[in-house]
Amino acid sequence: MKIKLDKSTEILSEILEKNIIAKSKSRIEYAFDSMLEFKSNYEIENCSKDEETDELLAEYGTYNWNPEEKPEFEFTLTRQIQLDGEEEYYQIKLKLTFDPKNFGEIEDMSFWAMDFDNLAEWKAEIEKTDGYLKAKETELLNHEISLDAT
Repeated sequence: MKIKLDKSTEILSEILEKNIIAKSKSRIEYAFDSMLEFKSNYEIENCSKDEETDELLAEYGTYNWNPEEKPEFEFTLTRQIQLDGEEEYYQIKLKLTFDPKNFGEIEDMSFWAMDFDNLAEWKAEIEKTDGYLKAKETELLNHEISLDAT
């Protein structure tokens, strides 16, 4: 289904809410399921057809973006797109935040889906990492869905 870019965060939020009703999985599993469903079922209107203009990125690490607040461990799934005729990219992000004390010395990581043969391989590789495994068993502090221009 084709959707307008400005509706993307609303639709991703609806998918996430629909998926977490059963509560039989961890929040990070629901996040992955929701982002993959969003990517496979929704095409962004006017998205460029060039290679690498509709990609997924998973990244995590302990960050402190605001020195007045304490750091948090963030696990972010991003769908990055480029619209026809535009130079910049747009990022539809699903960010999960956790208490960093549970993540010790886990190093920051990032995984572009384009670096793998398919999305299943991309997801399987991420699911083996320490950051994912710890996030799977740790209580979620918050989640946020946003749309940003790069």
